[in-house]
Formats: sequence, structure tokens, C-alpha cells
Amino acid sequence: KKMLLSFKVVRSRIFKEKAVGSDVQVPVLELNVKNGTNQAIFKVHFDWELINPSNNESKGERAVVYEFPAGLNPNDSANWKVFPKITDIEISPELKLKINVIRLDDKNGDSIFISNDISKEEEERLKELKTILQIQK
Repeated sequence: KKMLLSFKVVRSRIFKEKAVGSDVQVPVLELNVKNGTNQAIFKVHFDWELINPSNNESKGERAVVYEFPAGLNPNDSANWKVFPKITDIEISPELKLKINVIRLDDKNGDSIFISNDISKEEEERLKELKTILQIQK
């Protein structure tokens, strides 16, 4: 997990912009990252959520995967935009964006660094599966 923490999200922000070829405003995650690990990273799995600091209310957590086709070498930095597959989220200045890197993959798609934590999405899916299994007994 120590090496996972070496992959740093240096800067992050969320905003809305017009989708290409449309007048619809879509959310955009803009990230600046630095690979502080000792290996090239080809895929980053992370969760993000918007939090209201005044009451710690979360605006929902979403899982996202970003691929670096050529890889991100040790000590290299990158800037990218991620377009989450949601459009119904309200973005306001008082909300803070929280990014949690949960897994890093090599060029073969194998995990090389992974968090022991599971995402809220995975936790919900696990609950669903447990419920289904109980019904089938």
C-alpha cells in the first residue's frame, strides 16, 4: 500500500463543460498526477466523491479507470481530463473533490499496487450478491 500512496494526485478539480457536438453540460474531472512508484503505470483505478466540508455530506462516490496507452514512467507527471458517465451531479464551489487511488496496473493489465479497501460501489455489489445468495438457500 506504501507504493500505492507514492502515486500522487497533485491537483484535482471538477467542473462542467459542453459535451462535444452538444449543448449539454457534462462533468469533467481534471487531474494532475505524479508517478512516484518504481514501475511504469498503464492503468489507474480510483474513486472520487464530492464532499461538503461544512457537514461532511458526500455527493456520492464513483469508480473511474484511466489508461495511459504508452505508460507513465517512474517520476513522470501527467495531466488529463476524465469524463464520468454521469450528468445529474450538481457542482458548486463549496464542494471539495476527494480522489482515492485504489489500484495501479502494469502494461498487461495486472495489478501491481492495490489498496486493501474496497470502494463503495464494490461494497454495494457485495451486499447485493450476499442477498441473492441468501434468497437461493
